[in-house]
This record gives sequence, structure tokens and C-alpha cells, in this order.
Amino acid sequence: MSSLPTVTPEMRTWKFWVKTPSSVQDPVSVQARIRGGLDNLGERSSSSPPDLTPPQGFLANGQAWSPARWMAMTSQARAAEPVLEYGFTVTRASLRSWPTHEACYRHADDREFDQFQETRVHLFEPLVVTARSQDGRWCWVRSEIAAGWMSTSDLALTSRETWTDYRDRGRPHVTIWANGVSTEPQPYDALVSNRPLEFACRLPLRSSRLPSDIGHQHPLGHYVVELPVREDDGRLSLRPALIKRGDSVQEGYLPCSRTEVARSAFRLLGDRYAWGDLIGTHDCSSLVMDVYRTLGIQLPRNSAVQAKSLPSMASWTKEDTEEKRLSDLKMAKLGDILTMPGHVMLFLGFDQGDAYAIHAFVGYGERSERGINQVWVNAVEVSNLAMLTRSGTSYLQQLTGVLPVL
Repeated sequence: MSSLPTVTPEMRTWKFWVKTPSSVQDPVSVQARIRGGLDNLGERSSSSPPDLTPPQGFLANGQAWSPARWMAMTSQARAAEPVLEYGFTVTRASLRSWPTHEACYRHADDREFDQFQETRVHLFEPLVVTARSQDGRWCWVRSEIAAGWMSTSDLALTSRETWTDYRDRGRPHVTIWANGVSTEPQPYDALVSNRPLEFACRLPLRSSRLPSDIGHQHPLGHYVVELPVREDDGRLSLRPALIKRGDSVQEGYLPCSRTEVARSAFRLLGDRYAWGDLIGTHDCSSLVMDVYRTLGIQLPRNSAVQAKSLPSMASWTKEDTEEKRLSDLKMAKLGDILTMPGHVMLFLGFDQGDAYAIHAFVGYGERSERGINQVWVNAVEVSNLAMLTRSGTSYLQQLTGVLPVL
């Protein structure tokens, strides 16, 4: 199957949905309208680890978590030492609900839905560290999007002054807006050589006078960025690295327009779905968040919080018909966020009277004589909202609202 039902190859291109050029807006003004944004650096999240009850689950080998294993893990969290430190991530780092790399899958044969995985935080993201695990291998941190346990090796500490300076989103930087970007090979500094840079990552440009070479390579045709590195003592250092100029790297942000929302989202078309970004790709809400992040707009991380972050242009209850929803959707515009319980999508537009969206999702339902069959997708794809969910009702019928960001 080359595409989902009623989706043509042309529909899987951003140009199909951009009917007319869209105006460019001021991202600062847009950001000011978003509730629960980045200014509080997660202050609405807990400053100390919550005393959670571990869920029931299974290890990667299919065995159930044993009481002894639970006790060893939870003791690390409950004996955490309070601290107040400032730092940045030095990789795309996981935030976990418990201080462990071990997964807690819902089923013995599951390898995707790790109940401990909250999200992943981008490279060089500001963090406030408020506790350390008993063995020092984990830190409880607050980022601009979430709070959770992070492996100590994934972050580097710095002074409050440096932290404040580099946290400034107005500082000259580059934004990565495609997969497959990395720093140039550097034989004289392995810590900055061939470093993968993920979609929506931001890195500061070196502001001082550019060196004549980086590791004996001339910077001509490259951006010279500051790359965060964790030194042996756990402190942050910023080392120069080269990123080749091209259409996958943007100086500053992409223009803040609906056209760029579409271009950015379609850069991720076909990417594997990943719960909590567990395997380095996106789930539904991180897709929406990162697409707008490339435009200089920071949305909340989780779908439920995103649904509350902006006023709805239209909203529906279970009693509203599909006809009413389609009628209301005619007011929606390219890039608006569509919400439903536990899921968000980016609206694309209409074709032949049907409404379409691009989203990261697990799958859909297909009617058969035996009922509704599960069809796996597990990818970022374009789909017709008339398509059934796995429960047997359409995506359209499960919509709860439309959130215009721009």
C-alpha cells in the first residue's frame, strides 16, 4: 500500500496543500498568546520528584518487574538529595518518570510503550536541577516543557549567569529542520565530530571573531556553532563545531507562516511513530510542538496541555454530527491544531469534500465481517479524517476542537 485510503501521492507533498502564499507573523506576538509556554521553565511541574506508585509492567525480556527490582529503583528516587543547579543537555536526552534506563512495557511482547518514558529533550536545552538520586547517576530536572529524571551523563552544569545568557532565545543561532544533519568530522576533537543534530534542535552561533580554521578545516560554507560538551567534572564547556550550510539548516528560525508549518511538517513525513520520542522520532504532540518550534514558537509538550494552550476556533461534543464538524472545519486553516482525546494533528485542508490532516499516529480501523481490524501505521502520515479509529468511530467524529496558532 503506497498511501492511506483516499490519499494520493500528490497529497503527500506540502505544495498540494499550500493554495496561496501565507503572510509572515511575528513569533514573539504569537508566543504571547500561548498559555503554559516556556517562560516559567516548567515551574508548574514539580520541583522535587513526586512519590509515584510504580505501574505494573514488563522488562524488555518479557519478564514481569519483580518486587525486589521495584524496591531498588524506588529507593533511589525516594532518597533523592535536594539541590539547586543549572545546566544544559549535551545530547537529545530522555526524561523519565523513574531513575532507570530499564523499560516498563505494558505487555510482555510490547517494545514501544515504555510507561517510564515522558519525553526527550533537545540538545542544548536549559535545565534546572532540583534533586539527585541516591547513587548520583540521575538528576530530577525541570525543562521548558516537562519535568522528570534525566541521566546525569546527559547534562552539564554551569553558572546561573552563563545559563541565563545562553537560555536567551534571541541569541543568534541556527535551527535544524530536517533529519540527517550532523556536525562535520573533526579528527582533533572527538566530542564534536560527526555529532547527529535532531530536527528542531537549536544551537548558538559563535559570536566572537571566527577562527581561521576548526580542526584544520576552513569554515567557508559552514556555520560555526557552539556545541555543548560535558567535561570530566560534569561542567559545561562550549566547543566550536562546523555545520555545513544548506536547506536543512536555517539561520534563526523559519519564517512564521502557515506555508512554513506545512513545509516543516512534511520534512518528517514517513518517520516512525515513537511514544514519548522513545526511539528518537516523534509522537503526535512532539510532532506538533517541534514543527512550530522551527518557526520560533514554543508550545507545551503534551496533547492535553496543548489543547488548553490556545482558545478554540471551534469545539464539539459527542453529540455533534460529522456534518456539523465538516461545516465548522471550513473555517480552519492550514496548520491549525486539531484536538481529540489523547491525540493532536495538524490540519491540512479539504479535497473532494473530505478533510485531511498530517499527524504521527499508531494506526486506524478497517471494517470487516468480523468487526474492526487494526491496521498499523506507526508513522507521520497524511490521512483523511473520515478514516476510522481503532475503536470504530472516525477521527472526524472524535475531534474536540480546532486551535489556531497563527
